[in-house]
Amino acid sequence: MTIYQRIIDIVNERKLSTVTFDVFDTLVFRHVNYPTALFEKIVASVPALEGIPGEDYRILREQAERAARGLASDAEEVTLEEIFQCLPFDEQTRHALLDAELAAENSYSMLNQALCNVIETLIDQGVTVALISDMYLSAKQITDTFLSSSENLCRLPLFVSSEYKKTKHSGNLFRLLAEQQGWSYQKWLHIGDNDKADVGSPGMLGINTLHFHPLLDANHISAMEVQQYHAASCSSATRLLASLQSNGQSREESVAFELGAFVWGPVFDAFANWVIQQSKLTGCKHILCLMREGYLFTPLIEKKLALMGQTDLSVSAFYVSRKSAFWPGIDTSQPQWLENVMDTLMMYRGYSLSNFIRDFQLSEDILSSFSSDLELKNIEGLFVEGESLYARLYREAKANSEYLKNKIRRQKSLLMSYLEQETQVRYSQCAVVDFGNGGTIQHSLENIFAESAGANLLFYASLRAYRFVSQTYYRAFISEGTERFSLSKNLSRSPECIEALLLGDKGSTLSYERYKGSVEPVLAEGIPANKAICEQFLAGCLTFLQTAYDHNQPVLNGVTSQAVVSRYLMMPTADEAGLFTKLYHQDNFGTDGEYPIIDDKQVEKVKQHGLETTLFNVLGNRGWELGIIHWPAGVIAIVDDAFIPRSLGLLANDNKYYIRVLLDKLQALGWTSISVYGAGEFFREMLPFFNAHGIQVLHVVDRKAETGEVFSVAEYSVITLEDALQRGANRFVISSYAFREEIVSRINQAATKKYLNDIQMISV
Repeated sequence: MTIYQRIIDIVNERKLSTVTFDVFDTLVFRHVNYPTALFEKIVASVPALEGIPGEDYRILREQAERAARGLASDAEEVTLEEIFQCLPFDEQTRHALLDAELAAENSYSMLNQALCNVIETLIDQGVTVALISDMYLSAKQITDTFLSSSENLCRLPLFVSSEYKKTKHSGNLFRLLAEQQGWSYQKWLHIGDNDKADVGSPGMLGINTLHFHPLLDANHISAMEVQQYHAASCSSATRLLASLQSNGQSREESVAFELGAFVWGPVFDAFANWVIQQSKLTGCKHILCLMREGYLFTPLIEKKLALMGQTDLSVSAFYVSRKSAFWPGIDTSQPQWLENVMDTLMMYRGYSLSNFIRDFQLSEDILSSFSSDLELKNIEGLFVEGESLYARLYREAKANSEYLKNKIRRQKSLLMSYLEQETQVRYSQCAVVDFGNGGTIQHSLENIFAESAGANLLFYASLRAYRFVSQTYYRAFISEGTERFSLSKNLSRSPECIEALLLGDKGSTLSYERYKGSVEPVLAEGIPANKAICEQFLAGCLTFLQTAYDHNQPVLNGVTSQAVVSRYLMMPTADEAGLFTKLYHQDNFGTDGEYPIIDDKQVEKVKQHGLETTLFNVLGNRGWELGIIHWPAGVIAIVDDAFIPRSLGLLANDNKYYIRVLLDKLQALGWTSISVYGAGEFFREMLPFFNAHGIQVLHVVDRKAETGEVFSVAEYSVITLEDALQRGANRFVISSYAFREEIVSRINQAATKKYLNDIQMISV
């Protein structure tokens, strides 16, 4: 059930009479990566700002809003006009900037049509519907700028914090509207994206709420993309709208859908577009997506071709693996061919003694002396009946060489027939698509078919791809020559962070057989446990492609695509990484069994190493714990998903983190009632968390009260430190990071003068 269907169901099941909707990032979305990025767009349209970079103006505009809020200490909200009065320009320029900002808001915004349809349904059912927004814009500015294209929306009551000087965040706007409009909390449903203003505050009043937001922390993801990797060209509107169409049956399925829609969908959209461009540039007629990644790439490229209206290119999945291409590619005319085959097999992780005996049709007697799952790469130094195990295997394999030669010839013939059957064109007219990184399969296929592909296309390539430089040429969406942020190297280190999601429940291709006149691939057993999660991930990617097309959004450029993937790879959220505790991976050489990508053993190992040591080793040595801890950053995220961003200094102004630290301290100390010094923005943000955890605020202290000014914040009267101490305040939470040392000193001095010895303080 999608979130849109859930709204109707909640109203009907609970027999609710009033439904209110948040406006921004619920009903109205913007085609920018983060809201304040819009400010950067207006510089070119205001002559007075000529020569000022957009980023500089954005900071200026942000600080003007901060200053305006500081001046309006007795109000919970400010107006757009009050913000612009704090800019260091003449009145004419301020007016020009204000008009330019509203014009930019209009130009980059869009309505959530699916939610508009829900609103119409509710109205038809006789439900009272209204809009509520915590915003510095007036109701008229919001209507004229964002809602004018919809007569139905323009007729809805619109209540804005800037006009009432009360906010949803504090809960006061909800209280006021309940009194003014006669709305019953119990019969009221409020829907919005902000977990504090739209869920926490109204929920505490008894209002029914629905968090209109993906399960993934989209705001955090976008912030990390921008702060660490400078991603600037993503449309949060298309990413969020696509994510909100999740119809998963479980939390894991919903997260998988959102991971496809919000994170990888934009990247694979750009990759599919690149594949099509490269195919056309090289004159290819057919796009051949190698399985198992073809499970995802084939429908994505088909979808992209359809959206582009391209009919001169065909696309299909081609079942092949390193193993199924390995055997047909063996040149038995070479004198050392058998030794070369054994040396190659000894390099593959997971290729076991039992695999070797099965593939070479040897006697199983040798398994009485050794474990069947002994990996071939580990047989050096082992002996059987006085003979080295390697020599024994080679001797028996050589005795069976005619069987092997026949097997190789037959598999080569079948593979060539399979190509003709699936493509109806020569291999030289095919663009062959694989995930990466070394291009082994594509090189093997060129040897088998005795001609080069029209194009060998990889999602990413490492330097390994160049080991075939004299024979096979690769084009890569992300290559060693174009990469940013060491992305191809990091992907090569931890491909497990995405590969399982690309494979579905398909098993690796083992060989080929002829069946009823056609060639069929013989597949290893797949992983049924991955099926539902992979299907939802693919659905999310496809949904993003459609959503971006519907809103005429361009594909990401290469740098931004790399930024999105780099953030995911090195700074995953706990939800993203946690998905991989449910996924299993299988080697592409057809080896038996599968292994969990992240499990409890890896988590415990990282905890033993320590998060700092793990991060240090991964950044300094990509081979560290290779094959043991498959995705180190993912394991770190499961333990503490704020650790890596915090270690890189990216959460210096993260109030959510500081609030969590304060709550941990309060709970550890057992404080249930406190006095707060500092009545600013941070206090307002903390308050819902205090309320939710049963922590009572007895007094709110601020230095401004010493001027004789009488004011309140979030319905708390702000008093002087002297008054607070007089009233018995002795446990203080200091809600200012910048001035905490000064405040500690002031409290100590005031307490000393009053001979108070039981004063306790904590701060962020």
